[in-house]
Amino acid sequence: PNSYAGLFYSVYYPSAIRNLGLINVDITGQYDVGAIACLYESVDGGNGGSYGIFNCYSTGKIKGHGYVGGIVGRFGASAWSGAAGNNLKNCYSSAQIECIDNSAGGIIGRLLSNYPNKVNLYISIHRCFFYGTIKNTGVNEISGGIIGSSYSMNSRGSLSLSILNCFWDKDVAGDITHTSYGQGLTTSEMKTASTYVNYV
Repeated sequence: PNSYAGLFYSVYYPSAIRNLGLINVDITGQYDVGAIACLYESVDGGNGGSYGIFNCYSTGKIKGHGYVGGIVGRFGASAWSGAAGNNLKNCYSSAQIECIDNSAGGIIGRLLSNYPNKVNLYISIHRCFFYGTIKNTGVNEISGGIIGSSYSMNSRGSLSLSILNCFWDKDVAGDITHTSYGQGLTTSEMKTASTYVNYV
């Protein structure tokens, strides 16, 4: 398989992916594997609210060695000289995700932040949900219902990470070992309209 696998390879600021659904995907890669994008990273200056991934979804099968996500393999922001930010909002996946070495997440395989100087990063992940399955058989198994793992490089500035109204179905998700981001709900709660009262 290709090292990276997804509809889009590397996407950077100033770009936005909007209103895109992928149905019955069958994707196999190695690292940075996601249905919509392998990698989406905002760099210096990308702190506007109009950049990121919005209103996207995926169904099907996604498999990789590491950093495997239902929407994006690796997602984050880097800044050297000015504030930067990134957004992932109103996205969902029901994919069957399989990871055989490292981290996997229902929405994001790995969240990355890099800010070597005293600058500010802003990352917003709002109104996303996952009701697929994750199977992680790796030695370094890390799986999250929303985000598989996170990694900060050269963290000399400040990171503002906002995660709001993000849920996964804990009854069916499977190998979830990382529960810091978002909230696991029962299948019944996932099907209850009041769960999504703040989805606007």
